[in-house]
Amino acid sequence: MNIVLAILQPLREFCDSWGNVASVLGLLVTLVGFWFAIKGITTAKRAAQQAELAAKQARDRVLSQGTLAHFSSAIAVMEEIIRLQRKKEWGNALDRHSELRRLLVELKDGWSGITTEQATIIQGCIEQFKTIEGQIEKTVSAAKPEPNAARLNGVIKDQITKVQGIAISLKNS
Repeated sequence: MNIVLAILQPLREFCDSWGNVASVLGLLVTLVGFWFAIKGITTAKRAAQQAELAAKQARDRVLSQGTLAHFSSAIAVMEEIIRLQRKKEWGNALDRHSELRRLLVELKDGWSGITTEQATIIQGCIEQFKTIEGQIEKTVSAAKPEPNAARLNGVIKDQITKVQGIAISLKNS
């Protein structure tokens, strides 16, 4: 039995010393693996955040282009109103006033990227066109003298300038 113990004793010492080395190496491998896992998670999180930002920017660009198209439509309707009022086609002008107010309300309330100041300007335009529409309706329904088309068109031109200014600032932002 002493012979077996004599043979196993060096083997046991060998295993004890190398077992400790193996444990330390195992710990190091575990720590390195853990570090790589954390780095991978951090990289994946950063990539997800960048993808989310890119998607938001793309959505904002699409909304911005839609907003600019609505501004263009509103300006075109204003220019058409000017032409109709010059021709004294008051009934058609009234129809276009209603459409214009709808477009302006959509711009003010339904689109992102509009500042509070710009929304206030658009609200002022809505009020101006409501007033003009009321003047035209009074004269058409009461058979009063026609409104002063030149004066009304001057107000509309001022509103076109304001709306165009907002559209340009949105386009440049």
